[in-house]
Amino acid sequence: MTEAFSRALLTTLARSDINAVAEIDVRTAVVNALVEIENHLEFGRLLESRGYTEDLRGCRKVYVDRPDWQGKPRFRRVYWCSPDERQPRTARILAFGPASIVSGIQDRCRSLQRRSRNRRAVASGEPKR
Repeated sequence: MTEAFSRALLTTLARSDINAVAEIDVRTAVVNALVEIENHLEFGRLLESRGYTEDLRGCRKVYVDRPDWQGKPRFRRVYWCSPDERQPRTARILAFGPASIVSGIQDRCRSLQRRSRNRRAVASGEPKR
């Protein structure tokens, strides 16, 4: 992956997730989705709190696959707009992988949400949570 993006930022884990994909057409779809996110930070569908998953509110998702794939896309990219959803300036790409794998994505989202809350608390003079 190139560093040509200034607003769509890949975490180290997301970069390694993408590099692990062997299919060139899928990697091309990933880059195309990155371009869309770079140009429109609100491109992905906003995630919600669901009964069967952790609370992923504040994150967005984009499904990708190779153009000739029949059926539902097999891969999902999850990202988080910062500093917040109301005034996004960057999108941190947290995870990329098979759409069926949710737990790793949830862990990454929780970690980022926790760090964000702590930064806001420090900035406002509140104690860390």
